[in-house]
This record gives sequence, C-alpha cells and structure tokens, in this order.
Amino acid sequence: MSRGASEGELEVLRQLRARLRGDIEETLDARLVIASGYERQGEFATALEVLGDEPPGGDPDRLRAYFDKRTYLLGALGRGEEMRALYRRWRELGGDEYELRARYAVHLSLHALEDPEHSREELLWQAMLDEDHLQSEQLQRFIYERLIGGLLVSQRIGEALWVYDRGVQRFD
Repeated sequence: MSRGASEGELEVLRQLRARLRGDIEETLDARLVIASGYERQGEFATALEVLGDEPPGGDPDRLRAYFDKRTYLLGALGRGEEMRALYRRWRELGGDEYELRARYAVHLSLHALEDPEHSREELLWQAMLDEDHLQSEQLQRFIYERLIGGLLVSQRIGEALWVYDRGVQRFD
C-alpha cells in the first residue's frame, strides 16, 4: 500500500472512530472493523483503544470476537503478561479451556512471546493433541502450521514431517 493510500485509510479510520456512539454492546461490530483497519496499518495500540477495556456481555461468539482481537493486539505489542491476564479473564467469563489454551499457544508463536512456565512448542504440541476438543477447524490448522514451522526452524525435520502427515490425515 502506498503512503498516500495508507494515510487516507488512517484518516477514514479516525473519522469512523469519531462517529462511534454507544457502549461495547451497541458498537462491537463497528469497533471490530475499525480496530482491524488500525491493525492493518500497524497501529496496534490505537486498535486496542478502539476496542476498549470492557468486553461485551454473554454471547460466546461476541466474546470470542472481542477477546481474540484484543489478545492478538496485545501480543503484537509484545505485552505478554497483559495477554495472559486477558486470557484468564476470558476463561472466567466462560471461555472454553481447550480453545483458550490453543489460541494462547498460537498467539505466543505468532508474536514470538514466551510463557513463564511452558515453551511455545510444548503448548502447540498440547493444543494439537487436544484438537478433538476444538470446534474451529481454522484454529486447528493454525496449530499445525505454527507447530510445523517451529519444528522446521529448529531443524527437527522428522518431527515436522510427522506432524504434517498427521495434519494431512486430519484435514484431507
């Protein structure tokens, strides 16, 4: 994207943000669109501001959309401890334990962040082994992709091929 186009998008995003009226319950969809625009521009802190600190009520899909975007943005900013705290809050509000562990592992991997107790690879392996508990095929595929990529970077070719073959059996 050219600088002019980028600056034009930021101006549109600023105008859209200024038009937000109402709380998160009323404006979640608009906030997610605007936050995604700021994310595309690398404006992760601004995207977090747009989302706000309070999640929407009850509905699991709305909670997932809010928390998944917010945890991603915190990871992109390298704010691992805040990301972990947000995952704990999501769990307290009813987030599925297996899904949250898997998303956490993927976010650590995407942003090259560390967990204080477990390696990224260990968490990705566990998420892969828990795959039958996950509803989202897209999340399952991300787990395989991140695990295979990490194994290849570590020159653990045999294990990467084993995970790949397991993925082929699962998804084909």
